[in-house]
Amino acid sequence: IVCPTLERWQAPLETALGTLGVPYALESYVRLDKTAYGQALLSLLRFAWLGGTRADLYAFLRSPYSALGRQNVDFLEGRLRGRAVDKPEQVEEETIRLRDGQPLRMLEELRSAPTTLDAVAGLAGSMLRAAYGLEAPPVGEPSRHDIRAHDSVMRLLGDLRGWSELDGSVSPEEVVAALERAEVRRASAGEPGRVAVLDLLRARTRRFEIVFLLGLEEGRLPRRGHESPFLADDARRDLDERSRARLIRPDQVARDRYLFYTACTRATQRVYLVREAAGDDGSPREPSPFWDEVRALFPRDDVGRWTRRRPLSQLTWPLESAPTERERLRAVALRAAEDRPVAEAIASANEWERRLARALHAFERPTRLSHPQVLAELRAKTTFGVTELERFADCSSIWFLERLIDPKTMDRQVDARLRGSIAHQVLFRFYSGLPKELGTERVEADRVEDAVAYLRRCLDEAVEGVRMELTGLQQRELLHGLWRDLEAFVREDAAAEAPLVPRRFEVLFGSERAAPELQRGLELAKGITLSGKIDRIDVDPFSARGIVQDYKAGKHAHSAAQIESEQKLQIPLYMLVLRDLVGIEPLGGIYRPLSGDRKARGLLRDDARDDGVPGFAKNDYRDTDEFWAQVERARELAVGIVERIRGGDVRHDPKRGACPTWCELGPMCRVRRA
Repeated sequence: IVCPTLERWQAPLETALGTLGVPYALESYVRLDKTAYGQALLSLLRFAWLGGTRADLYAFLRSPYSALGRQNVDFLEGRLRGRAVDKPEQVEEETIRLRDGQPLRMLEELRSAPTTLDAVAGLAGSMLRAAYGLEAPPVGEPSRHDIRAHDSVMRLLGDLRGWSELDGSVSPEEVVAALERAEVRRASAGEPGRVAVLDLLRARTRRFEIVFLLGLEEGRLPRRGHESPFLADDARRDLDERSRARLIRPDQVARDRYLFYTACTRATQRVYLVREAAGDDGSPREPSPFWDEVRALFPRDDVGRWTRRRPLSQLTWPLESAPTERERLRAVALRAAEDRPVAEAIASANEWERRLARALHAFERPTRLSHPQVLAELRAKTTFGVTELERFADCSSIWFLERLIDPKTMDRQVDARLRGSIAHQVLFRFYSGLPKELGTERVEADRVEDAVAYLRRCLDEAVEGVRMELTGLQQRELLHGLWRDLEAFVREDAAAEAPLVPRRFEVLFGSERAAPELQRGLELAKGITLSGKIDRIDVDPFSARGIVQDYKAGKHAHSAAQIESEQKLQIPLYMLVLRDLVGIEPLGGIYRPLSGDRKARGLLRDDARDDGVPGFAKNDYRDTDEFWAQVERARELAVGIVERIRGGDVRHDPKRGACPTWCELGPMCRVRRA
């Protein structure tokens, strides 16, 4: 197979030949840092010599050249990534500690070598021994590539030794730079049993029985010439006429015509000329002038008889000429769209029934849970978290992935979730410690500066307790952002002068860690119990009345109408918790955004507008009957969600029919593909 350039054709040819199981040999060179062997070698050198990161060290350790098990390396890196350890000295120190004090042998040998060149030579040999051992010679295509890469490294080291003998020394930076530029031969010429893939230039001196010549489209062959931006062709021609400077470049069309001619004459039996009649998007492509010139040499009838066309719509081979079993099965699957009984008969005759069934149902994405053990566990479940039910209301597929599958994030980052967690922790410490610190239950306007100073201490302690390695910039950014939001929040609290005072914080219910009277949870219906955690309860100091406050790390809060339309369950169900578990008459519940304009919104009783919860948006107040009716509708919605969960009724049902922008589970979601 001869191509104008291998760079353009390498990827599609590797895909096509690999899919059909055709052994091939690309006769070209690749940079060392593009090979698996070279990437592992350079990763360790960068970490040891150039102050590389955790990714560099573990790129080497995870490779087969490190002599470490993949599972062990994944465990080590997972522990480091979970704590965001990335500084080179900390990465090495923590890795050795997690290995019970065992040093990294190849890293030790690299640093103890007398010279940089000896260090690389020793590492290169150790990597091959670790990957293939010493008991049997390496076999297989990967080992051939690794041996070629190793030979390229050793040849380069030999050249550098000669240079160092003249100059005196070679620095580690120079060695790494030279290795990055080193080239490795992909395959040797004329390997038996393999289809040779080469460019026009390498095809000149070779002979083959059959040649496929690709790229006969206009603009690819002959290749377009590019005028130099520094010296135009007309200026070159003028200088040549004056001084015979020989600046005119060779005619690109004439050169490509010569290479095309030599490629056509390399075959001893047959030549196939191949061109694209249309691009991947269906737009037509004009043939190369060479294509038209060759067609003109033969009678039109012969050209028509020997020309084969394959349209873009032909997704499979004809069944009788399919080259592999996989392609024959694809042809049968396509036949099933037109004549299902015939396709099933062909599949039965070839024992392809299961494979055909899988092919025909490949684009179906059933979402309903059906495994008996999973359904039995869901039916036996009696306690459900309020946030879990809200997530199911957002989209049952999101609930399935987040709550049942529960994928973990390996890399811990300073993100919105971490900021929200710290903000909740700071506010809990601040308000629960306020009576002891300032002798008052609420933030009073005349002592707001003392309260703000105490808030700063709570924030510093919370940030210092974060179990991850923060850079100086990350820590300052985290402190500054949280301090800006929390200080403004507390100052607004002091200016509000609400008649209610904050009394209870982080109120757990429905779990073993809750207070004894709250451990049973809220009974929504027979056999259905609600659990959760209320951020804050503000209480009337002269009566058993109060409201729920739920902190939101974002900028927006939900109004009473949005709570119902968006199927938000926290505030309505917390009203039942307040009344039936905590023993406080609920006056309402509000969401408190911690950033933005921090406007509180929620669901409130209209009869407490003046003496209990004044100053909120007028549309958030509901008369008593409507207030409890909305709470009851939320309870019924929660019970309905529980019944769907117990029945395994998982669908792709996001609100408003479109996936939310914040959802990151798309690659795992079983959305029906078109």
